[in-house]
Amino acid sequence: RALENELYKYPEYVIKDNIRKIYIVENLRFYHKEFEKSNSGEYMYLTYDTESHNRKKTLIKNFHSEFSRMLQYKYKIQENDYLMDKWNSIHPDGFTYGDENNDFTSASLFDLYDLGFLSVDSVKSLATDFDMYVEYMFTSPEELISLSQKYPGIKQKVETLIYLYSLLDPVFTEEYFLSM
Repeated sequence: RALENELYKYPEYVIKDNIRKIYIVENLRFYHKEFEKSNSGEYMYLTYDTESHNRKKTLIKNFHSEFSRMLQYKYKIQENDYLMDKWNSIHPDGFTYGDENNDFTSASLFDLYDLGFLSVDSVKSLATDFDMYVEYMFTSPEELISLSQKYPGIKQKVETLIYLYSLLDPVFTEEYFLSM
């Protein structure tokens, strides 16, 4: 039930064409490591922490994030040079995702915003950075649009994200996200 409203944020065929089944489990473990979410083709696996006071919010964010991963993989988004060039062009010179020389752990949130990142986790990988934007776009669009009005890097990534989602379906516009 917690995800029912979230599924309606996408055109029906987008869900039907890309998700066969969603499993919500108490825990998810592979090779002795715990995960909050994962997917395998058209199957999504999400954890629902019965002990957490933010369990519904976390479940919703994880759904959008993992669906983003599924779409990235299926539609080979990271192989689209135009989109990736646009996404990466606002990063500092020499920046590479996951590079240990890029230490942002002591950076303030505002410094990260200036660089186009929404959190310190966003610098770990392109997929994580992208997923963070998708989470915000589907769960906190007003906040994300507000940030995009203050920070040019965030604005460029939001525009790229909206453009990319509009390729899935033209319903995905800034106005659409703000109306959620």
